[in-house]
Amino acid sequence: MLFRRLAIRTAHDRQRLIYKDLHRRFSANHKALHWSNPDNQILRFMVLEEMGNLKGRKVLDIGSGLGDFYNYLHAKNIKCRYTGYDIVDEFILEAKKRYRNAHFENRNILMNRSHERFDYVFSSGLFAFGNTTFFQEMIKEALSISRFGYAFNVYKPEYDDDFFSVDVEDVLRFCKTLDLGKVVYKDNYLKNDTTFFLYK
Repeated sequence: MLFRRLAIRTAHDRQRLIYKDLHRRFSANHKALHWSNPDNQILRFMVLEEMGNLKGRKVLDIGSGLGDFYNYLHAKNIKCRYTGYDIVDEFILEAKKRYRNAHFENRNILMNRSHERFDYVFSSGLFAFGNTTFFQEMIKEALSISRFGYAFNVYKPEYDDDFFSVDVEDVLRFCKTLDLGKVVYKDNYLKNDTTFFLYK
């Protein structure tokens, strides 16, 4: 239990420090989120959207950054009840200014559990500076507050040595320990990325 808490705290503190520094250097654009370019960010959103029909659904975006996933859904006229959680105050403040019809708050659900339930939960880029414990615990917690499932992307080990990455088979093996209805993954949209769809 102590190791779990330390691993989660380490991931939390590292990510918060990195993204606060990126925001200081690049202000409010894709570089502050450590995306190489906005086109790849949009491509990841397009894949995440395949999770299901989000219209009218209650959606949670963990690691919401500047609210770009909400902006993507809004631009596609996908009207949903969107909530974004992030741990960087600067991101939350900027997202609130940009998107008045969405809800944003500073929360790490592993350290401050959410008592709210959502239809679908998403994460894009959440695990880049994480660790295995953070990765697995976040999956379990995200599933616990979702009605239908959790979709997330993660780097492939063969392409990104500088970031946390995980092999598809390791994710599928871990998913077998969970009470899931179906697990689907997609890895043909970017050379360094895999998206997983975990259905309850």
